[in-house]
Amino acid sequence: MERDEEKNISDPSKQNRTKSLVLDFRKYLEKEGYVPSSINTFDGAIRGFYSSILGKERMINVGNYKYHHKTVRKDLIPTIDELREMLEVCNLKEKFRIIFVTQTGMRISDALNLKVGDIKRELDRGRSPLAIKYVLEKEGETVGERITFLASDGVEILKKYLSWREKKGENLTEDSLYFCGK
Repeated sequence: MERDEEKNISDPSKQNRTKSLVLDFRKYLEKEGYVPSSINTFDGAIRGFYSSILGKERMINVGNYKYHHKTVRKDLIPTIDELREMLEVCNLKEKFRIIFVTQTGMRISDALNLKVGDIKRELDRGRSPLAIKYVLEKEGETVGERITFLASDGVEILKKYLSWREKKGENLTEDSLYFCGK
């Protein structure tokens, strides 16, 4: 094995074959899409393995992975263009849900509990933006009251959505949920 041949070389800086293998492995991991923290973990494991076998004085020094300090986070928030694309292909029900949640910033769990009566008074006044007052709950406990707003385009979608539900034969009362299953 080539590594065994390099063991006989007294100067670790001249043990290039193993050093090249470690550096090539880093490039392979990058090419495969591994995040810097994972590459750094693999890199540390390999370097630790070699130092435990060869001893610290004969350890192959390849240096730290250059991006070891970087954190890659996946951006889960859609861009404005991505939202527009989604809205173009959605039906009215889904369009209302997307616009409502994105404009108000409400958590899904809070929006699911919202009833027609919670907004009806403000909606009937015809104001825009529409002020929405709701009770924030966490783990079944009331945390407090919050106010958020729905912009004018959101109010128009809301009105169309409610009208669509009524045309389908649904009897909307003050206790009807905005986000219903079927």
